[in-house]
Amino acid sequence: MPDRLFQQIYDNLAHKVLIEVKYSLFVDKMLSYHSDSLEEELAQAFNSGGDKGFKADFFEGYKILHSDKNLKLFQEKFGLKSSLFDILVLEKKWKRIQEKSDLEKWTAGCYYSADDFKDFNHPVLDFKTFGMAIESPENLEPYEHESLHAIKKIYSKNYFLNDWEHKIYEKEEMRMKVEYEILDELLCEMVTGKNKKEIIDNLKERYMFSERKFIYDYLNYNKKQKKIVWRWLDPVTKSIDEVVRAADWIHGFLGPRMMVPLFFSLGSTIFEIKRNEFHSPFNDVLELREFLEESLIRNVRRNWIKDVLSKKGFRDKTEHLNK
Repeated sequence: MPDRLFQQIYDNLAHKVLIEVKYSLFVDKMLSYHSDSLEEELAQAFNSGGDKGFKADFFEGYKILHSDKNLKLFQEKFGLKSSLFDILVLEKKWKRIQEKSDLEKWTAGCYYSADDFKDFNHPVLDFKTFGMAIESPENLEPYEHESLHAIKKIYSKNYFLNDWEHKIYEKEEMRMKVEYEILDELLCEMVTGKNKKEIIDNLKERYMFSERKFIYDYLNYNKKQKKIVWRWLDPVTKSIDEVVRAADWIHGFLGPRMMVPLFFSLGSTIFEIKRNEFHSPFNDVLELREFLEESLIRNVRRNWIKDVLSKKGFRDKTEHLNK
């Protein structure tokens, strides 16, 4: 475990200081942006690359969620700087956005990735690098959750595992990709305060359903192929309880400041993928707990992880990025 974990952190985690030097000024400028025509600019962003039916009036009455207060709270809790441009829309407007985005009815907010804005060019709103999010009033914990999705793209070098191609996937690769995405949701829900039962229920009943639906639709699978995928992914669903319990123990032991960058580094590295080595992110979590759990050397191993993360600029103490 230590050798591969060290390699994952080294290969999959960008250096925090270098990322902040590279992006901080752009992020600060974007998150402080104000415009009398923001509704029109947002509609343009979503319709870039082809009219998707977004109208400026979808965003009427919006509120900014990336306030100075929320940005400060996020940084104090996780030791990381958020890059998320995030707005709250009226409930009646959210229903229209939900429909145009083809989102499940239960969703109360959504992080739209950079790929959704690859044809959008704006001097300040750099959504094609950072993405952005929209929340509804039903979302009780919007900013932290979606911000973690957003910053993972910046800090995690194996974020490409979220990308799907129109190709024939073998079982091991498909499972790996689904586990990677489910683990991302697990992390966001756990460190923002949801309890184990809530997380397990959401992962099984909502996110696994969405994963299957996306695969069926994106890869245009027929009835026979859908049955095969269901069989392939059934063990993933059955493993969720054990993985959530293990992650909850890790969270309690390491705290969010260490857990977030550590979980950003889990999953196969680009070098492993090139060798067709599709390691299970769920197994990474289970092995990580086992590695940390030995009572006699528990603190030694926590300090080892702390030292390894610190070499990538992630420190388990409050840092002030804008001195």
